[in-house]
Amino acid sequence: MNRKDKSGGARRSGRSAVPRAVLAGVCLAAAAVSAVMLLENARENRESGEVYASLGQFLTVPTGEQSPSVDMVSAAPPVASAAQQSDPSDAERAAQSDAPENIEPDVGETAAPLPKADFEALRAINPDTVAWIRIEGTGLSYPVVQSEDNEYYLGHIFDGSRSSAGCPYLDCGNSPDFSDPCSIIYGHNRRDGAMFAPLLGYAEQRWLDEHPSVTLILPDGGYTVSIFAVLYAGPDEAGSDTSPWRRSFESREELDAWAAALVARSIVDCGETPSDGRVLVLSTCDNSPDGRFVVLGRIPAEPDAPGDGA
Repeated sequence: MNRKDKSGGARRSGRSAVPRAVLAGVCLAAAAVSAVMLLENARENRESGEVYASLGQFLTVPTGEQSPSVDMVSAAPPVASAAQQSDPSDAERAAQSDAPENIEPDVGETAAPLPKADFEALRAINPDTVAWIRIEGTGLSYPVVQSEDNEYYLGHIFDGSRSSAGCPYLDCGNSPDFSDPCSIIYGHNRRDGAMFAPLLGYAEQRWLDEHPSVTLILPDGGYTVSIFAVLYAGPDEAGSDTSPWRRSFESREELDAWAAALVARSIVDCGETPSDGRVLVLSTCDNSPDGRFVVLGRIPAEPDAPGDGA
């Protein structure tokens, strides 16, 4: 009886030892893969950070303003983020971007001098360069590119290197001179605070009050883009009349009605709905149920600072 119990016990012990060994092996393998991914992500962050930091030499900032080389991690808002990308749906990409002439906005007011970008030097590195976007004091200061599709710059940085950091890019359906009624720039929301991660700070009224505008620099000049709405949105909205990624409108009145509807959805108080100018949409991912975080601003009809003529 004792021998049988011992034998049976040994067999039971043997049967349970094998699954435990397998489970331990799986856990070790998972830990190894996770460690490799963390190291790879750290490498990409370091290399992309070096590339973008080197581009700061091509942006001339007026005396007294914060340098674009500000540390991006410390400058990012205290909002949880995920290394994801706001990518438009096929329906949104198919939308027409041609704007009728009757949407031409009124002339805006002249503002203080703004930074200037050396587009000739930037295009020598990457011919896809169309703009530079900057929010002073946040670390968000990057060249903007445009490709033939909305996929390439999800996985490539400005110099063409493969990297999950990507590069802020203008929707492939938009005019590269930002003359459309609504122009859309997408950017990754990186865990290290890079790319469009600082945008999530606009979920707080204080952050908006401290950073009420975005600087958009084009070859024809610099624009102070006043933020008028901040909201969460879902990819399922793409292609609808109320989509924040809508690009085409039949009239100025239709554009104004669309903007007013988005102002009504704003999670912070940005002021009145713009009644002139074009619209700039900044879109990134977040970890909300909707999955997209969108900041909208008004582009004046005329630049606030002269361009470089590139």
